[in-house]
Amino acid sequence: MEMRLPYPVVHLKELMTGFLKGRPDRKKAYLYAIYIIIPLALLAAGLTLYGSYASVKKAVQTKKKEVAVMASMKADYIGKKTVLDSVAQRAADSGTSPVSAIEEIAKRTGIKERVASVKPLEEVPSPGYTDKPVEVKLEAVDLNQLVNFIYHAEAGPVLMVVRELSMKSRFENPDLLDVTMKVSLVTKE
Repeated sequence: MEMRLPYPVVHLKELMTGFLKGRPDRKKAYLYAIYIIIPLALLAAGLTLYGSYASVKKAVQTKKKEVAVMASMKADYIGKKTVLDSVAQRAADSGTSPVSAIEEIAKRTGIKERVASVKPLEEVPSPGYTDKPVEVKLEAVDLNQLVNFIYHAEAGPVLMVVRELSMKSRFENPDLLDVTMKVSLVTKE
């Protein structure tokens, strides 16, 4: 009993024996070469495209993460810029005196007669703004008056910052305080 081989294998066998005997059938050789080259070329192209697709997919995911980070940074920047803009609007004009601003706050809080001294200190310039510090001494104020004074200084219409604060209770009445503080008025240049 003779075993029959599938059709392409039979032709391949004939082609190989023809090459070995020196009489190749060129048409069949080209046909089989095409049968081998086309699938190999398609496989190579597919693998190349898949590799390119995988690297592009990874790059897209990386860029999506970067966009998310940039969006959160943008939201953070906008929030901080809004706060800084509102603070910058409160900066006083360059002609505003910190001494008169302190006296106005003391008059508004009812402790003008308790202000012992207001001594201007050296101005500290920075780009676009100037920090005008003063040393304020208050005598015989209670804690509520001090809190009101500090609140009106920091939350008032002009930008003032309490930088340093020291307080001592009085010997004759421990409920009253002698306070020394450094307050800065921020002005636009």
